[in-house]
Amino acid sequence: MTGRTITDRDALERQLAAIRERGYATNHGESENGVGSIGVAVRNPAGEPRAALSVALPLERWSEAAEEQAAFVLKSAAAALGAHL
Repeated sequence: MTGRTITDRDALERQLAAIRERGYATNHGESENGVGSIGVAVRNPAGEPRAALSVALPLERWSEAAEEQAAFVLKSAAAALGAHL
């Protein structure tokens, strides 16, 4: 845990709702200081989550553009992989 770790239940539920809406999760130093990540679920053809893909990067390299690009690539790869499950 770090000082950025979400520990409040209401805050966590809001974050989970945002993740569902945009289709990917982010971590901005919540598990390790200075490190961020973006992750997506890999779903089988029935829509069930079966795996995950993620990328990690130093927070000093994080930008909105980098997040959007990584999320796009991860979501595309997850969809392609999931179609074969």
